Amino acid sequence: MKKLSIISLAVLAFSLQSCRKDFNYVEPAAPPITTPVLFSTGVYPLIVTYCQAGCHTGGAPSGLDFTNATTSYNTLTANTTMVNIIVPDQSQFYVCLSDPGVPSGNGQMPQGGPFMSSTEKASILAWITQGALNN
Repeated sequence: MKKLSIISLAVLAFSLQSCRKDFNYVEPAAPPITTPVLFSTGVYPLIVTYCQAGCHTGGAPSGLDFTNATTSYNTLTANTTMVNIIVPDQSQFYVCLSDPGVPSGNGQMPQGGPFMSSTEKASILAWITQGALNN
């Protein structure tokens, strides 16, 4: 009986040791933002932090110019593909920040990270959903 218990414990220990579960962290979705989000105070500071440092100044790459607030706003809102207030979650500006498999083939922006948090992305989506207002 004692021998059976030792064997059972050994089998149990081996079984537990061989079990492995890989976990991929998925950031929880941010709650929808219902307060007004303005470009100058809610979106442009994110552009400065994530898009302007080394990229998208002077129209390169991909014709986006985030040199200053006015140019950034005009660049984004001049193109209904970039900011689509009819179907906000399909706006290229939002998709490039959210989807690692963006159609451009470059992956999630900014390339190599750091990436926006779910709350920051929710602010971008709220801004678009609310009509992409400047001020």
